[in-house]
Amino acid sequence: MISVVPPDWRFMFVGTHQSVRSVGRSYATKHQQAVGKLDLLILPAPWEIDSKEKVHRVLTDVRFYDEFLPGVEWLLKYEYDSILCANSATSLNEWLDWDWAGAPRTVDDRFSGNGGLSIRRVSTIRRVLKFQERYNDTAPEDEWFGTRVWVLPGAKVASGKEGQLAVEDQYIPNAMGFHVRDGGNGIVDSVWKDPGQRKAIFDYCPELSLIMDMKLERERCAGDNLDGTVEEKHEGAGEGN
Repeated sequence: MISVVPPDWRFMFVGTHQSVRSVGRSYATKHQQAVGKLDLLILPAPWEIDSKEKVHRVLTDVRFYDEFLPGVEWLLKYEYDSILCANSATSLNEWLDWDWAGAPRTVDDRFSGNGGLSIRRVSTIRRVLKFQERYNDTAPEDEWFGTRVWVLPGAKVASGKEGQLAVEDQYIPNAMGFHVRDGGNGIVDSVWKDPGQRKAIFDYCPELSLIMDMKLERERCAGDNLDGTVEEKHEGAGEGN
């Protein structure tokens, strides 16, 4: 991700003691820290992020932005199952006139803001949090913000495929990035079922192999074909599809 985004963007890894310790061992991590591109943050008590609900609570609490992101105006949030594509001709800086953009769930999604890979304007988030408070154990943070950001006067929010930053449930060619949900265990047929489209996706964004469960060639089951067909062998006859 660091190699793809514009050089003036900085990165913050927010994690638990265990995850920060694990990530911090990497030489590449230490290098990015040394050159000022990456910060590792362990949220102090009483903050907790060991469940999805607790992450939702953090991201809908204005104190998180005040205490840990002072002076930040745009936030690119991405989860472990997201990737930006180096072949994309679109720069992240081209999204700075949007208040929120992500991935649509349907073709005519009113708020295309799935938060797995999304850009948010922090001042817009603050506008919402000044007069709204999320109740615990309710909607996920991206859906919660969506119902509110979408109706803010003057806010520019992605809707349908207009302003689609990433591919998740709706395919667009040459996307800036992909969110594949749970390492590929939650992918949808409309994006991934067609063999030709699937090949085009991997040719365009080979970085997807970093975040998706992939089989080595020697691990493929007998009869597997890349084109999605099934091989059959009949006694006394040649092989056919």
